[in-house]
Amino acid sequence: MECICVNNIKRATLRFERDELLSDIKNDAYIEWDATNKDNGHDKHLIADICEEGNIEKVTRRLDLTFAHAVELCMPYTKKWVRPRSSRNNEYDEKDEYVMYMEVPHTFSETTLDYMEELIHNLLVARVLEEWFSVTKPDAAEIYAIKASGFETEITSALTHRSAPITRKMNPF
Repeated sequence: MECICVNNIKRATLRFERDELLSDIKNDAYIEWDATNKDNGHDKHLIADICEEGNIEKVTRRLDLTFAHAVELCMPYTKKWVRPRSSRNNEYDEKDEYVMYMEVPHTFSETTLDYMEELIHNLLVARVLEEWFSVTKPDAAEIYAIKASGFETEITSALTHRSAPITRKMNPF
């Protein structure tokens, strides 16, 4: 996380390393794999192969989608104007990191940014696992969907809670 203050506005940058996200995804998938009934080896290996060649494209696309959703959740702090000559395509692209640029008031707490960083990281991991388990282990998919919804709620709550001390009047009249 980086933070610069200009004209009473803090410019914060949150970075999410792809390798760290994939590591957490693999670890959680391995735990689900290990906890799965050992009788059906074929179904079981599908759970653990989440980040293997052939599957990584699906994971990357879900990471991209969830990161875009996380940026939208953090509106208006992440608002960027569309450039006059902006073009888009849906080509497959593996980014080394996901970067979120935020402009927050100077009263915004750094601890809130730390909290947001952890929540967004966990949201990215949970949504990928939800998507993967929806095909390979539907009962686990429901658990990760609930977790991801909880992270979204916490992100929204963290952005809307008080970021400056309240000054109370001495006299109500």
